[in-house]
Amino acid sequence: MEASIKSLLAEKEELAMQLTNSLLEMEEEKAIQCAREKASIEAIEEKRKLYNSQITSLSEKLSEES
Repeated sequence: MEASIKSLLAEKEELAMQLTNSLLEMEEEKAIQCAREKASIEAIEEKRKLYNSQITSLSEKLSEES
């Protein structure tokens, strides 16, 4: 009986460690995904600024030609 209890406690500890490791891996993946999303948003914002600048420049040129 005592051996069975020790075995169950050891299994419980092992499962707790596996759960902790899995949760840590999930948090790491989440952090990586958030960093990727942030980088993508920043790149899109930079392109938006560039395109707006180009549109403004072209609009000014068209206005000058009119």
